[in-house]
Amino acid sequence: VPTVFTNGAEHEDQKRFVLELLRRALPSLITTFTAITASHIERWATAETPFDWGASGDALFSDFLFTWLLGTRPDPADVALFIAEILSPLPFETTPPSMPRLRRARDRLLAVIQGAPRFAEAAELGRSLAGLDEQTTAKQLLFYLCFNAWAGLHGAFRSLLAELTLHPETARDLMLAQNG
Repeated sequence: VPTVFTNGAEHEDQKRFVLELLRRALPSLITTFTAITASHIERWATAETPFDWGASGDALFSDFLFTWLLGTRPDPADVALFIAEILSPLPFETTPPSMPRLRRARDRLLAVIQGAPRFAEAAELGRSLAGLDEQTTAKQLLFYLCFNAWAGLHGAFRSLLAELTLHPETARDLMLAQNG
């Protein structure tokens, strides 16, 4: 059961695990975000039209989050499928037609997480702070990365773009500062 759907001590332990994982990753936040964003901006600069900004932004978010917390990058298509199905408006009891595809994407994402360079540290943290076994830690991370963190980053990024659109002078000043 994902942390967000638990209560009491179980929820508190799982939340402590995620918060400690974030705290430990904090020193590399800016450098990781800068590197990942730079690689995406490079691709955007040479992209042909038409260009799918939505899919490219989604790939940026998953690349950043997985790289920052685990040191790995999954296939953005797997992340997009997983997120689309989690956020599906279908009733929970309804089986989406893409369920076999979703299961395969989930299994590939879990394999990426469990094979990540920093998974052993995350698994140990999950065990010591929340009593989670490796499989449960991987599942908690999958849900956290593809739902909580991704959705939060997606919302923050959209808000940032809206603010820069409403205040073009700020966008110009940021570009000038970046270019020296």
